[in-house]
Order: sequence, then structure tokens, then C-alpha cells
Amino acid sequence: MDSTDPQPPPHREEAERFGSERDASRQAPLTPDLELREIRKGTKPGSRYVRLTRRRDRPFEQIEPGEYRATQAAIRPRTTLEGLWLGFKRVLVGAPLNNLGGSSHGYAYVFYGPFSANDASPDVWINPQNLNTTRFGYSVAAGNFNGDAYWDALVSRVAIDTLAIGNTSIYYGSASWSGEETTPDVQFVPPSAPKNFGWSVAAGNLDNANSDDVLISEEARDTDGGLSSQDGFVYVYKSPFSAVESSWDYRLWPSTNASGHFGRTIAVGKIDSDAYADVVVGESVYSSSTGRIHFFKGVQFVSGSGNRYPNATISAPSGGGSTVQFGAALALGRLNTDAYLDLLVGAPLFGSGEDGRAYVFLANSDGSGLSGGAAPSVTLTGGSGEQFGTSVVIADWAGDGTADAFVGAPRAAGGGTDRGKAYWFNNSLADTTADATWTGEANTERLGQSLAAGKFSNNPLTVLAIGAYLWDGASDTDSGRVVVSTIPEPAEALVAGAVVLVPALRWVSHRRRRR
Repeated sequence: MDSTDPQPPPHREEAERFGSERDASRQAPLTPDLELREIRKGTKPGSRYVRLTRRRDRPFEQIEPGEYRATQAAIRPRTTLEGLWLGFKRVLVGAPLNNLGGSSHGYAYVFYGPFSANDASPDVWINPQNLNTTRFGYSVAAGNFNGDAYWDALVSRVAIDTLAIGNTSIYYGSASWSGEETTPDVQFVPPSAPKNFGWSVAAGNLDNANSDDVLISEEARDTDGGLSSQDGFVYVYKSPFSAVESSWDYRLWPSTNASGHFGRTIAVGKIDSDAYADVVVGESVYSSSTGRIHFFKGVQFVSGSGNRYPNATISAPSGGGSTVQFGAALALGRLNTDAYLDLLVGAPLFGSGEDGRAYVFLANSDGSGLSGGAAPSVTLTGGSGEQFGTSVVIADWAGDGTADAFVGAPRAAGGGTDRGKAYWFNNSLADTTADATWTGEANTERLGQSLAAGKFSNNPLTVLAIGAYLWDGASDTDSGRVVVSTIPEPAEALVAGAVVLVPALRWVSHRRRRR
């Protein structure tokens, strides 16, 4: 892939979950509560900049038992509001191809809840201003970076030498944050001659001290003087931050330099038994796009600085050809009953027809994390030619205390062409047959291109977002939409999911941070 022409963002979505006790009387609805759509002319942001509405009736129609198709009902207003001030939903999205400030200038937007019908006006719009800064909003994450009571926004742009140079930035949230935002509070300066710096970002308290730390990938960096623009780094910046951060604290390497675009995806969560969050990094282009993933124990980031190397590397399972792109999507969540987060990995190009696969790797029961060369505990499959595994997320849809696997398959025909599909696997460790699927309504919209899940402080429901980044609006092509469902989940099943992701939907809520 030409490093100057990035494809849609890494198919990885991140989410934070916050819990209250579950309302046992609630049942798990199979209909979305929100639909997010792009309506600004000429932006073509994919799933990055979206319009938010609430539903009254069913936004999916049932085709047959366990299978649903998206309809226009999601745009109808909802008559009641869920949650109180602390539970109102906040959404941070990036619009990297927004042209308001120049060709592919990019914006990021924050929508505050409670949401009303046809809400097309963001409460905060972040304008990087620098006209040389293209694709601002390519990857976003939310975190608490300054230790106050409010979520902050981490927004990247893809910095490429000679083409577009710009910083990845933090914008601090506050009770009065509204209107146009043009001044970042923290700027992360890319290294000299950057090669896709900012392709993927993530946040997490890696050293269990201070506030959240920042991870930024430069997935096309040549690290060894061999083939150019292919090896990749991930940089870790530890909090607290200065206004300008030009030096990283840690630099993550792949186990070997192999032109694999290390850093296409990043996931952060507690996989082993120590007190620190761990890191998983995808290298989906390794070995001619066969792919592999790397596990870094969080204890590596407690003290010191410098280069860090994986504690374990896991290669793509055998079969499916040589271009499966194992590691193109990553998610963390607790799929069994132990105390450690498990890993769900997408391989969307598995098979000669790009059918795709998703693999479950259970964390070691002894608390040691993940082992090098581990084999998957479970393999999940979709249909022919669907690119199943383009996106993955873990959330407890059934409300039974154990999280479930969700997998996106954006090239599923769905009764037309590339309408896309999302699969739900309840208790995937025991049953690999999908319990339900949801299908896009329009040709080429690619429902399932992205997935995200999140939870809010005083609301017992988990929200699940299904993205369709090429959905066409009334007057614009490739406007994009994300349909969001609320689902019950008990507080004891809370997990910190990663997503990647790319890209680039992140739920935000003003609340006191839980440690």
C-alpha cells in the first residue's frame, strides 16, 4: 500500500465502560436506539462524522428468525430520555476528509446528549486550522489526560513527509466546552520525516499512575534501513503532559523488522495478573499480508524509557492463503469467567474469496497474559466473500455476565451488493453459530465496517455501534452512518474494550473517573 494514500482507518474501535447495577427487569432489545449520519455536503468522511437521531420504533425489520435488515425507522424521534446528566451520551468523531478548511482538511466533532431527532449540529467542532494538515480526525480516542472530572479528546492526523505534516493533539474537556475549538492543550510532534504518524491512536493508564497515557503509531516507518515505508513503530507518551511533547517515553518495536506496517491497530487492556494495563499491536501486512500480533506487558512501562520489545508474538493461524491480514482488527474483553481480558482478532482477507475469519485467544489462566505462538481457542466464520473480521468488538449483549463477540462483515451482499452485515455470537466459547445478524439496507454502504461498544456511569445499558462508512446521504455519496443499540450489561462484566481503533468513534461521558 502506498503510504501517501491511506485506506479507510484501521478497523478498530475503542470504548470505555462505566457501570451501575444492572436492572434485572430489563430485557435485551434487538433494535437500535440511535442512528448517526453525515449530512454535511462534500465531506465524505465515511464513518467519521455522523448525524445523530433517536428512534421510536424498530430501525431493523426482521427478515427471518435471528436476522434483521436496517430500515429508515431509526430516524424517528424518541419520546423518553434515558439516564441523567452523568449518563448522557457524548460522542467524539473524526471527519478526516472534511473539505471545509481545504482539500481533505479534516475536523473532529463532539455531540452532547441527550440526543433529539435529526441532531446535525455538533456541540463542539475542532478545527486544526493549519491548511497543510490533511486528514485531521483520522483516528480519535477519549481519555482523562489531566486528572480532572471530564473526558478529553485525542485527535490525530496522518503526518507524511513532504505531503502533510501536523501534530496529534489533545483537547481538554470541561463543563463549559462548546462551539469552535482551535487551540489544542497538548501537541505531540511527529518525528523527522514522518511516515504515517498518527495512523492509529489509543489511550490508557499503562503505569497505573497519574492520568491516561497516549499511544500513537507510525506504521510506515522504516526502522532498519531496508525496504522503505513498511516496518512501523508505536510511540508511548506518559502523563502528565507539557503543552508540546516532542519526545516519546517508549518506542514499541515488532519482534523482527519485516515490513509489516506494525501499528495498524492498537488495543489496551489488562490481560495478565499484575496492576498494569497491557498493549496488543497489530501488524496485518507482515509476510505479504499474512499478519501477526504482538503482546507487550504493561510492567514494561512503569519506569525508565527507551525501546520496548514484545513479550509474545502470535502469527496467523494456518490456512486461508497468504494474505489473510491477521491483526487487521483487535478487541479486548472478558469472554470467560476468569479475571483477565481475552483477545478477539480479525483476519478479513482469509480465503481465496476473502471470506474472512475472527479468532478468540483466551488469556492464560495463570495470569501470565498471552503466550508466543498460541493457537486460537475459537474460530468464528461468516459467509462467502464477506471480509468477515474487518471489525471486532466484545460486549455483553445477552446481559448474562459474560461478554459476547461481535464481528463486522462489510462486503456481505445482504440481498444486494456490499450492503454489509454484523454478527452477534452469544457465548462464542461454547457455540460458534451466530445468534443474530444485521444487514445494511443500501447497496455498497458496507454496514459492519466498524464496531464500537461503550457504557456510561449511571446507565445499566451497554451501547453498541455498527458503522457503514460508504452509506449515501440524500445529497452526498459516501456520507456514512452508524446505527447504535443499547443493550443490558451487568456491572460485574465491565471490560475495557479496544478498538481501534481506527478508527474512529469514541463514546464520551462527563463523570468522575473511576480508578
